[in-house]
Amino acid sequence: MSNRRLINALLFLILFIGGSSAVFADLNGNASIDYTSFQEDRGDASITQNDTQKRLNFYFTKPITSLLSYQLTLRAEISDSDSSDSQGADYTSLKEVYEPGIDFSLKNVMYEFDSGFHHRDELYSNSGQAYDNKRITDFFYSRFAVSPLNLPTFSAELSRIKESDNIMLDRQNSIYFLRSSYELPSPELDFRANLNYSHAEEENPGKILYKNVSDAYSGDYQLSDSRIFLSGKIILNGSYRGNFSSADSTSYSSDTGYVLFERTKLGGLHAKGTALNPDVDSLPSETALADDNYILSTSINLSISGSDEYHNIGIWVPSDDSVEKLYIYVNKDVTGDFSLKSISNWKVYKSDFNLAGTWLPVTISSVSVSLFDLANTIYRYEIEFSAPHNARYFKAVNMDVSDISNVAVTEIEAYGSELIPDSGILTSSSNALGQRLDFLSVFQPLSKFRFSFNYSIDKSDQNPSSVFSSITSLFTSIFSKSRSEEDQSDSSSTINKGLALNANWLTHKFLTTNFRFQRNESYDNAFKTDRAATTYELSFNSSPIETLNASFSMVRGDSYQFEVKESTYDSAILSLGTRLYRDLNMVTDIGYSRSDSVSGGDSTSRYISGSIDSVFTDKLEGSLSYNINWKSSGESEVQSKSSSAKITYRPGRFVNLSCDFNYSSNDAGSAMSEIITAEWRPVPVLQLNANYQHSSTSSASITKDVFSGNGTWHIKKFLHAQLSFLYEKEGESTEQNVSTGMRLLF
Repeated sequence: MSNRRLINALLFLILFIGGSSAVFADLNGNASIDYTSFQEDRGDASITQNDTQKRLNFYFTKPITSLLSYQLTLRAEISDSDSSDSQGADYTSLKEVYEPGIDFSLKNVMYEFDSGFHHRDELYSNSGQAYDNKRITDFFYSRFAVSPLNLPTFSAELSRIKESDNIMLDRQNSIYFLRSSYELPSPELDFRANLNYSHAEEENPGKILYKNVSDAYSGDYQLSDSRIFLSGKIILNGSYRGNFSSADSTSYSSDTGYVLFERTKLGGLHAKGTALNPDVDSLPSETALADDNYILSTSINLSISGSDEYHNIGIWVPSDDSVEKLYIYVNKDVTGDFSLKSISNWKVYKSDFNLAGTWLPVTISSVSVSLFDLANTIYRYEIEFSAPHNARYFKAVNMDVSDISNVAVTEIEAYGSELIPDSGILTSSSNALGQRLDFLSVFQPLSKFRFSFNYSIDKSDQNPSSVFSSITSLFTSIFSKSRSEEDQSDSSSTINKGLALNANWLTHKFLTTNFRFQRNESYDNAFKTDRAATTYELSFNSSPIETLNASFSMVRGDSYQFEVKESTYDSAILSLGTRLYRDLNMVTDIGYSRSDSVSGGDSTSRYISGSIDSVFTDKLEGSLSYNINWKSSGESEVQSKSSSAKITYRPGRFVNLSCDFNYSSNDAGSAMSEIITAEWRPVPVLQLNANYQHSSTSSASITKDVFSGNGTWHIKKFLHAQLSFLYEKEGESTEQNVSTGMRLLF
C-alpha cells in the first residue's frame, strides 16, 4: 500500500499548495478528487453506492535539440466503491492504476518521427480485501510520416500491446499501418485520394482461437469540378467519389466443429420506448454502442424506471452472417440482478430495413450474466436465441429495470457459430466497393426565374467479381434499372438514385412561386429491395406588408414497391408569421394531410399550432406555444393537445430566473410538468444553479418531484471545486445523489 500513500500525498500536496511557478516550472498536468454518493429507496428496498476517485497526471517535456524532444509521463488513479443492492448484499471494489511512460518526438517541416513506451499496472479487488488481482499492460508504438510539397504523403506505424494478469489473460497484438494521401494542386479540378494498408497479428494462448492474422486494404478517392457560363446564368457541378476495402483473415483454432464468432459491427442503434409502445419503429444511430470501448458508458441506464425503462438497444450487422446471441455490456457487477436475468423482461426483434412494420420478434431461450473485465468491473448480459437468425438489424428491449443501481450500457455485440474444419484453420475474405455520382446544374435565364436540376446515384457492392464491371454498372444504371449478368452472380449490390427538379419564380413583387419534383429509388440485385417514392410540391410565399409573412404549400407523394403503388400522401400547410407589436411576434400553422394505402388503412390528420413570444421589459420575456391535432383512421379518431409556456426574469446582471410549464393530453390520459430554474453568480469566481421539477401523468398515476443544484467555485485560475446534488421522489421511491470534485491544472 506504499504506492497508494505516495499518490495520496502527492495529490493533496498539488491540490493545496500547487500552482507555484517555482515548484512546477518544468511540469504540467492535472489532478482531481471526485466523490459521489447515491441512494435510492424503493419502498421496502434500498440501494446505496459511494464512489471516490483520485486521478493524477504528470507531463514533463524536455527538448534535446531544436528538432528532438522527449516527454516523461506518470498517470495514477485510485478508486474506491461501496454499494448495496435491493437484496441487502454489500459490494466493495478497490482499484489502483499506475502508468509511467516515455515518448520521443522528432519533427521537421517535411517529416516527423514519434516513438514511445508505456507500462501500466492495475491492482484491483472486488472483495474489499487486499489487492489479489493484477493486470499488466505494455504498449509500444513507433510512427514515421513524410509530407513532401505537392507530392503524396506517406506514413508508417507500428504498435504492439501485451496484456496479462494473474488469472487467465495472456494476449499480444501487433499492428502495422501504411498510409498515403494525395491532393491535386489545381485551382479548378479537385482530386484527392487516400490509401491504407494494415497487417495485424493477435495471439491468445489458452483460447479456442489462439491466433488470428489479418490483412486489410482500403482507400477512398474524389474527383469533382465546377464550371460557370454566361456570367453566372449557367452553373454546372459534378463529382465522382468512391471507396474500396478488402480484408483477408486467417484464424487458428485449438478446437474443431462449431465455434462462436463475433459478427462484424457496422453500427450501433438506440431509441427509448414507452409503456404504451416499448418497441420503437425506427432506431437512430448510436456510435458509442459499437466503438469497441467497453469501459466508457453511454446514456443508456438500465436502472432508471419510468420513461427510460424501455431501451431499444440495437446493432447493425451483415445479413449474410447468422446471429444466435446478443451481448450487452454494462459497467456494474450484475450477477445479483434477478430482474434482467429473467427471459420475460427482455424482448428481441430483427429487421432488414429498420423501419416501421419490418420488425419481427425473435424467441429467447436464455438470459445469463458473465464477467468480461474484472479490472474495470465490466459484465455482460448474454441473450441467447432459440435458433439462429439472419437479418441486418437486431435490437433488445428491456421490459423492466435492473435491481442494481446505475447500470450503464457500454457496448453491444452479436455472435454466431461457424464451422471450424478438421485442420483447425478458418479463412475468410471480403471485398467492398462503394461509388457515388453527383450532378448539379443551375439555369437562370431571367432575373425572376431560376431552375435547378440535381441527380445522384450511389452503388454499394459486396464481393464484386471485378472493379471494371462494377464501375461500368454504375454508369449504365444512370439511364436504366436493368440488372446485368454481373449483378446476378454471388456478389451483392445495392443502388440508390435521387432526382430533384426545382423551379423558383418571382411572380410578383409580393409573391414567390416554387415548384419541386423529387424521385428516389432503392433496389438491389437479389430482388429483396425495390422501393421508390415520388414527390410533387407547389408552394407560394408572400410578404404584402413588413409585419406579415404568409406561405402556403401543397404536397403529393406516391410510394412504390417493386413498381406497384403502395400509398398516396397529400398535404396542405398554411403558415402565418406576424408581428403584432414592436416586441410581440406570433406564428400560426394550419395543416391537413391524408394517406391512402392501396391495401387499405387510410388515415387523415388535421392540426393547428402556434407560438407567441414577447419581450415585456429589458428584464422580463416570455413565450407560449400550443398544438392541437386530430388523427382519424377508419372509424376511429384520436385528438391530442399540448401547450407550453416559459417566462424568464433577469433582475440583475448575474441572476437568471426561469419557469417552464408543459401540458399534454390524448385519449390515453394527460401529463403535466413545471420546471423552475435559478442561476446566480454573486462573484465572478462562483456560479450557483438550482432546479426544481414537478411532473405528473394521469394514465399511470405517476407523480415525480426532482430537486437538483450545483455550484462551481474557481478558487484560483488553475483550481476549481464543484458540488452537485439531486433528490428525486417518484411514488414511494426516492433517489439521492451527491457528488463533489476538485480539479487542478498546472
